[in-house]
Amino acid sequence: MNVKIQVKNVTPLCQIEGNREERKVDTTTVKTMTVLHEGIPVDIPIYTANGLRGLLRRVIGAEIIAKALEKGINVNTVNFHLMMAGGGSNYQTQPFEIEEQVRELNPLISVFGTSLAIEGKLMVTHLVPEEALIRIKEEEDGTIRAYSQLLKRFVFIKKDDIIQKTKYGRLLSREDIINWKNEVEKSQKQRKEEREIGEKSTKKKAIQSILAKYYVIPNTEFKGYIGNKYPLTDIEEGMLIKCLSNIVKEQLGSTLNLGFGVCDWEINIGENGSKIVAKSKDDNIFDKDISLILSDEDELKVEKYNEWLENLKAENIQLDKILKASKKD
Repeated sequence: MNVKIQVKNVTPLCQIEGNREERKVDTTTVKTMTVLHEGIPVDIPIYTANGLRGLLRRVIGAEIIAKALEKGINVNTVNFHLMMAGGGSNYQTQPFEIEEQVRELNPLISVFGTSLAIEGKLMVTHLVPEEALIRIKEEEDGTIRAYSQLLKRFVFIKKDDIIQKTKYGRLLSREDIINWKNEVEKSQKQRKEEREIGEKSTKKKAIQSILAKYYVIPNTEFKGYIGNKYPLTDIEEGMLIKCLSNIVKEQLGSTLNLGFGVCDWEINIGENGSKIVAKSKDDNIFDKDISLILSDEDELKVEKYNEWLENLKAENIQLDKILKASKKD
């Protein structure tokens, strides 16, 4: 199963990498990949393969678990973790017959794998910009530096949540908040007096912080690919096709509450002309026009997956009764 993915972010995109101090401001960085441009290393933004694979897994996992709960099937924390996360489960490599039994029972586990117990079948690439807009700059000290114009940084002010009464209202009493406010006011008064006499001893208790964040500029076009290293069953392919038709509704990355990560998609599936196209509407970017064109063969595969889902049983979910756990020392 060969899948080609093309994504264009309609709004800024931020898949968080970490934090660093930049120009004396705590700055959130985004995921990047280092490439060579005219012999100079440069970081370009990407959406990682793990991020894409995780999104696929969560979307289809949520559907399967919702159906299980609808049918009154118990989903304990172990099986929830096996389905939704995969890694870190306390399971060893399984005997061949158990691995085959699990694959037969649960297409999600078969395709995406879980811990050391079941190896996944998918190969997923990063989503990489079609054009990285790399520019070369000579610094004042003569150093030659390359950078991508796709990455921009914005600075914002985060106000103190307690003072502004925006958070923790259910965790702190009115007395706690008043005491905190009095402490801040006392600190400010002390610092003002110290400035007047030239002293700098009182530690500042900030009411607001200056922060910064990198993001990928809108209308950046990314491309990526999904393949399989082991053969997929019709049910597994149908599950993936349905999953791909659902992820186009999702936002990517973080800062979703500010509208980041809204994307347009074009996904080409296999060689039979199957395609998924999703485009944000002009009057509401969070609403999308979605076109799903499937070959007869692929439609049949989706039907087989839907039939499996409708006939879901406890044995398809409660895999902890089958898998062998690692031995404790």
